[in-house]
Amino acid sequence: MREFFTSGSRKTKIVAGLIIVFLAICIVSYFNLKKENNVLTQQLDYFSKENTRKSDLYSEGRQQRNQLEDNLNKCNINLETYKKENKILYDLVPEDKRFYTFSNDEIGISFTYPIWFGEIRFGIRDGEKGKKFTGTFSNVALEFGGVTVDFEEGRDSWFTDYEGTGKFLPEYPVVKVLDVEGGQVTIEKGQGDLMPGNILAEGDYGALVKLNGKMFKGLSFLSGETYGHENDDNKITLKDFENMLKTLIIK
Repeated sequence: MREFFTSGSRKTKIVAGLIIVFLAICIVSYFNLKKENNVLTQQLDYFSKENTRKSDLYSEGRQQRNQLEDNLNKCNINLETYKKENKILYDLVPEDKRFYTFSNDEIGISFTYPIWFGEIRFGIRDGEKGKKFTGTFSNVALEFGGVTVDFEEGRDSWFTDYEGTGKFLPEYPVVKVLDVEGGQVTIEKGQGDLMPGNILAEGDYGALVKLNGKMFKGLSFLSGETYGHENDDNKITLKDFENMLKTLIIK
C-alpha cells in the first residue's frame, strides 16, 4: 500500500514537472511572439510611412513635371509668336538693308555684308608648304583669302594668294585707300583679260589688307571673275564692294 502511494506521488511529480515545463515554454513563446509581433508592427508602420512619403514625393514630382510641361508649352508658344512677330518686322526691312557679320579670330578679322550676298563658305587648308584660307560667297562673284609667308602650291598664283607683301601678285592701279578699324584697305582695279600672270581682269576689283595675326599676315578680296576657279558673272558694284570693305575690323 505504501509502495502504491509512493509510486503515485512520483507520477504526480513527473506530471506536475511536465506541466510546469509546458507552461514555461508557453510563457517564453508568448513573450517571443509578442516581441516579434512588436517588431513586425514597427516594420509595418515604417513601410507604411515610407510608402506614404514616396507617394507624396511622386505626387509632388508629377505636379512639378506638369508645371514644367506647362511652362515649356508657354515658351514654345511665346517662341513661335516671337518668330512670327520678328519675321513680320524682318520682312518690312528692305533686302538691301539686311546684313550678316563674318568674324574669325584665327585670321583676326570681322566685317559686315548685305544678306543678298549669300552665305560664306570658309575654310583653311594645307598647301604643299604653308597654309591658305579662302572664303566664297554663295550668291555673288566675290571671295577673299590669304596665305602664310611660306605657302607653296604647284599652280599659277591667284589674287587671294596674298601673304602681306604681295610677292605672289602682279601690281595693279590703286583706286582708293580706305582707313578701317585696325589698318587700311587698298583697292585695286583690274586690267586686260583674265589669264595666267594676269589674275585681276578689267572691270574687276581687288583689295589688299595687312593683318596682325601670327599665322596669316595678309588678306585679299576679289570682286569679279577668279582665275583658277569657275567664272561667275554675278558681280557686285564697286560701291557695294567699298561699303562692305568699310566695315572691316582688323583685330
